[in-house]
Amino acid sequence: DTGPGGRGLPDLLGDGSRVVAYRSTIPTLGATTLRILTVRRLKVDEAGRFPDGRFASIDGKLFIVARELPLGRYLSVDCEDFGALSHNAFKTSVHAPRKGRFVDVSDQYPGFFDDEIKRKTAILQRMKGDLPKDSGEYLGLAISLYYDYAARGQARQAWDRQGELIPSYAGVPGRARTCLDVIKTDLRKRLNIPADWP
Repeated sequence: DTGPGGRGLPDLLGDGSRVVAYRSTIPTLGATTLRILTVRRLKVDEAGRFPDGRFASIDGKLFIVARELPLGRYLSVDCEDFGALSHNAFKTSVHAPRKGRFVDVSDQYPGFFDDEIKRKTAILQRMKGDLPKDSGEYLGLAISLYYDYAARGQARQAWDRQGELIPSYAGVPGRARTCLDVIKTDLRKRLNIPADWP
């Protein structure tokens, strides 16, 4: 509402409704949700709910970028010689307003995910020198990178990329080969990887 009574986004959904956007937080979980409400003729409806959501400008247009945790808030992988707990295995998605609601348009903006892939790859490269201290964060970021590739329609390349990242992650003292096999089998099941992908 850009009128005297408020400030914000004019006709965000393109349907003439007034929009209220706010974030709710659960401090103990560190979880934040962006909620979008529409007000039309004294009726309030929810137009969208986005985990860890934020407004973002992409190619000069306004979108909502959300980050969910499909594998759970606390992702744990372990084997006899190694273990890691991750809380950052995010799947990022891009949402655009369309006819009074929001739709997932992630597959229409590969450039956005190109930037995410470059950023996360650079961070992973820097983290390799301090494993296994940062093993949980490394694991989560590697899985997040998988989701970014998949959003670009490159799920197979995404899984192949995991094959490059996980050996460095799991290459700790002990039976690294066995540990790697356990972790890859676990992730294959959780990510629903086709059986014929190596």
